[in-house]
Amino acid sequence: MSDSEVYHIALPSQCGLARFVLRRLAREQWLEVPWVHATGPLELHDAIPEDPADFPRATMIEAGVVSSALRQAFSPFWQDFEVSQYSFWPTTTLETLDAILQSKGHTRAAVKPSLGTEAKSAIAQDPTALEATRRLLSLWWPTPASFLQPLICDLIESDFEAALALLEAHQSHLAACFSEQADVPRARVAEALAMIGPRLSQAARATLLGGLSSAKDPVALVQALVTASHPLGGSPPALTIAVAREVFPNSRLETKLKLLQRDGRLTDLGVKDAHSEVRAAAARSASAATDIAVLLADPAEKVRVALAKNGRLSSHHLEALSRTVFSPGARAEVELDLARNPKTPPEVLAHLAKSERVDVRCAAAGHEQLSESSMEELSRDSADTVRQRVVRRGDLPDRLRECLLRDSVDVIRFLALAGASNSTDAELSQLDGTLRVELREAVSRNTKDPHKLVRFAADSAQSVRQLVGANAATPLAILEQLSRDANAYVRGAVASNVAAGAEVLGRLSVDPTPQVRTAAAASLGKLRAVAPQAATLESEQVPPELEEVLLDPIAASRRELARQRNLPRAVLEALAEDADLKVRLQLVRAVSTPPDLLELLCTDADSEVRAAVAACPRASVAALSQLAQDENLHIRALALEQMAKKTGSKKTSSKQKRTP
Repeated sequence: MSDSEVYHIALPSQCGLARFVLRRLAREQWLEVPWVHATGPLELHDAIPEDPADFPRATMIEAGVVSSALRQAFSPFWQDFEVSQYSFWPTTTLETLDAILQSKGHTRAAVKPSLGTEAKSAIAQDPTALEATRRLLSLWWPTPASFLQPLICDLIESDFEAALALLEAHQSHLAACFSEQADVPRARVAEALAMIGPRLSQAARATLLGGLSSAKDPVALVQALVTASHPLGGSPPALTIAVAREVFPNSRLETKLKLLQRDGRLTDLGVKDAHSEVRAAAARSASAATDIAVLLADPAEKVRVALAKNGRLSSHHLEALSRTVFSPGARAEVELDLARNPKTPPEVLAHLAKSERVDVRCAAAGHEQLSESSMEELSRDSADTVRQRVVRRGDLPDRLRECLLRDSVDVIRFLALAGASNSTDAELSQLDGTLRVELREAVSRNTKDPHKLVRFAADSAQSVRQLVGANAATPLAILEQLSRDANAYVRGAVASNVAAGAEVLGRLSVDPTPQVRTAAAASLGKLRAVAPQAATLESEQVPPELEEVLLDPIAASRRELARQRNLPRAVLEALAEDADLKVRLQLVRAVSTPPDLLELLCTDADSEVRAAVAACPRASVAALSQLAQDENLHIRALALEQMAKKTGSKKTSSKQKRTP
C-alpha cells in the first residue's frame, strides 16, 4: 500500500439522497459534516484527536447509510478508484480536513456528481421514498432496521410492484429490516407478507423466514409468510424450534412434511395432526413411548405401516405391531420390515419363519435374533434361497450343518462343507470345480484356522485374498504380506483390519491409493481404542503413523481419522486447524472431542463449523455465550437455543436435589 492515498471529500448537504437519509435518521446536524472516502488508510488520528467512545456501533451503522447515499451520488469515483474505507469528521470543517489531507501527501480526486438523469434528480432535489429506497437497496452496505421498516411498509401500500421487485432483488436486506419490529405495527407487516408471500421465490421466502425468526415476537409474521407461500423451500436455518412449533399447526401439508423432516423435535405435533400423511411421516421417526403407543392404535393403516420402518421401536413395540391387523398387501410389507429390523424378538421371528412370502422367510433366516428351533425349521424350507441364507450363518449349529451337507442343491452342500469347523484341506480340494472360488471365499471369510488362511493368502482370486486380509484371525505375517499385494482392494482389506497393527497400518497410511489410506486412518484410530497402551504417549506427541495421516494431501483420510476415539491431544489440535472444512466439522460431531477444543472451534473462520458447535449438546456454556454474539443470525439462534436447554436441565436437576 502506497503512503499517498486518493480520497474524495463531500458534505451530505450536497446530495439529495444523503439529505433524505439524515432526515429519516433525525441526524440533520450531520448535513455539514465532511465525509471522506479513500483508497486506503489516511492516518488522521494524530492530526485530529477523537474519542472512540463518541462513535458507538449504532452511530457507525447510521454513518454507513449516509456513506451509501454519497457513494450513489458520486458514482464515477467508485468506478475509477478502489475505495476501501470511509470516515466522517464531526469535529472539523471540510476546508480544514482537506488541508490536513493535502499536507500528509494524499491526493484529492476531482469528482463531480454524475450528470445522469437519476443522479441529477437525487442530488438537485429531494428524492421520493421510492427513488431513495431503490437507490439504498442497490448497495450492499449495512442499513439500520429502524430506518427502513416504515419506508418498506409505505412502499408496499403505495407501489406493490416496486416493493415486490425490491424484495426479489434484495432479500437479505429486507429480512434484516423485518427482524426487529419495534417501530412498525405487526399486523401491518403480516398483511404485507401475506400479499407478497405467494409471489416470492423459494430463496426469497427462505431468507425472509430466517430474518423474521430472529425477531422478539416473530410467530405471527413467520406464520403469515409460511401459510401464504408455496410449500416451504429449503430449510431456513434460523427457523428455531420455538417458532417452528408455533407455525406448524396452521401450515400447509407440504410445509408440515418438510418441517418434520427438518427437525425430529416436532414429531409429537405430527403424531396428533389431522392428516394421515403427516402422522405417517411422524411415525417413521417417533421415539417417545407415548407417541409410539398412539401411532400403534392409529386408525389409518398407512400410519402403522410407516411405523414398521422406524428403527427406534423397542422389541415390545415390534411385538405389538406384529399382532396388529393389516390388509393382505400391507401385512406383507410390514412382515418384511419386521424381518429386517435388528430388534425384532425371536417370538416374532418364529412367526415370520412361517410366512407365505419367500423374501420374508429369507430375511428372517439371516436375522441375528433367530432361535435355533426357527433356524432348524428354515433349514428344511422348500425355497433354495432360504436354505442358502441359513447355511451362510456363522452361528449355525454343527448338527444342522451336517443335515445341509446332504442337501439336494450342490451350492448348499458345498457351502455347508466350506463352513464346517472340521473340514479338511483334502475335502475342500475335492470340491474344486464350478464353485471353487465361492467356496474359497466362504472359507476365507468364516474360518479361524490359520493354516487355511495361510493357504488362501496366495490364492489366484483377488476376492479370496481380500477376504483373508479382512479376517481378524489372519496371522500378522500374512497380513504384512498382503499389505504389499499388487491389488488395491486386497491392500484396502488389510487397511480395514485392526489386527494388522500399527506398523502395517502406518505403512498403508501412505499407500498410493487414496481409499487405502482412508481405511488405514480409520483403523489406526480404532487401534488406539482397543490398545490402551498406545494412549500412554504424551498428549503433546503425534504418533509417527498418525503423523503420516495428518500430512496426507487427500482430505478423506483426515476426515476418517477425525471420526475416531482415543486420539492424542496433539492430533485433535492438528485436526481442529485442518484446512479442510469437513475435517473440522467431523471433529465437532465426534463424541470424543473435549469441550475445551469445541471452544477453540467456536472461533472458526467458517460459519458452518461455528454453527455445528452451536448445535452441539457437548458445547460448554462459555462457547455458547460467545456464539450467542456471533454475527451470523443462524448461529446466534442455535447457540441461544442450546443455552436455554442447558439452563433448563440445570434448573431441573437442582430441583430434584432439593426434593426430599
